[in-house]
Amino acid sequence: MELRQIYYVIEVAKWNSFTKAAEVINITQPSLSQQISKLEKKYNIKIFDRTTRFVVPTDLGERFIEDAKLLINAVEGFNNKVMTRQHQINGTFRIGVERVIGYLNLYSLISAFQEKFPDVVITIIEGDTKNLILDMVNGVIDAAIYTNQ
Repeated sequence: MELRQIYYVIEVAKWNSFTKAAEVINITQPSLSQQISKLEKKYNIKIFDRTTRFVVPTDLGERFIEDAKLLINAVEGFNNKVMTRQHQINGTFRIGVERVIGYLNLYSLISAFQEKFPDVVITIIEGDTKNLILDMVNGVIDAAIYTNQ
């Protein structure tokens, strides 16, 4: 059983038509029919009663469609979680600041940043301009905020 076959069954049931479902899925109607027939033959079941005018799920088909929807929803949920995690920003961000700048509005900015990116740990290191630049060059900190005096 392939996920696309399950998806095809759901679409045919949604539209009660192989032709309309094929249009929506963007495949040919014979290919769609063939995939569902393969599924029915493999499991020796009949999912749809077919007429020339419409398609109706059998009783077993209704149960299959209910389970298929749960499965597709679970797969889509999993895909969404994976995509979210792939694009999630995390790790440690080390910022060097001069003592004078540290007293400014920096902490409210960091608070706003952490609301948006809760998986990022921010470390603040205070120092003078010369040491901050050296720390940045040596990879001790990721960024520095200092005055250019």
